[in-house]
Amino acid sequence: TTEIYTLSLHDALPICDIFQWNVAVAGRYEDYSDFGSTFNWKMSHRVTLSDAFALRASVSTGFRAPSLQQQFFTSIATVFVDGEPTETGTFAPSSDVAQALGSPGLDAEESDNYSAGFTYSPTADFNLTVDFYRIDIDDRIVLSENLSGAAVQQILADAGELNTESVRYFTNAIDSRTQGVDIVATYLLQRSEERRVGKECRSRW
Repeated sequence: TTEIYTLSLHDALPICDIFQWNVAVAGRYEDYSDFGSTFNWKMSHRVTLSDAFALRASVSTGFRAPSLQQQFFTSIATVFVDGEPTETGTFAPSSDVAQALGSPGLDAEESDNYSAGFTYSPTADFNLTVDFYRIDIDDRIVLSENLSGAAVQQILADAGELNTESVRYFTNAIDSRTQGVDIVATYLLQRSEERRVGKECRSRW
């Protein structure tokens, strides 16, 4: 069981009335019973240049502790490799088997998030948003490759796993970057007190 205590704060500040420049800031402190504490923050800007056009941008940090399944899941399954059945075990990163194979245990994932774009609404019926985004994640948690061989067999035998031929475990193995552009255009075809009918077009790359 993981216990989490959280404290968050949020505020919005007008910076310049001429350009209607507003800044929003937020902070979040979390304390995990099994992974210590972390502080993450977010800052966003919006500058309204006219009734139809506005610029916006944000930057933030993130934190994700390993799930209970990633920490403690253990399973042995029959996997067919080139038509031959192989007993493959998935072991907890803190288990004797995983640590003997070099597992340092799991750490939390951390991220940096960036976005910038604009909104354009020349009429009450049409709206266009274009946003660039980038997400950098450090120490992503993934499954290791299937480890096998004489040395692995000996480690498994020493741990009492006599029927397992290969082994894998969750580990902080990679850093990743995801980036692209989101474009959303919305056009309202019919407007009344009873209903609204419109079309929306989305594109992402």
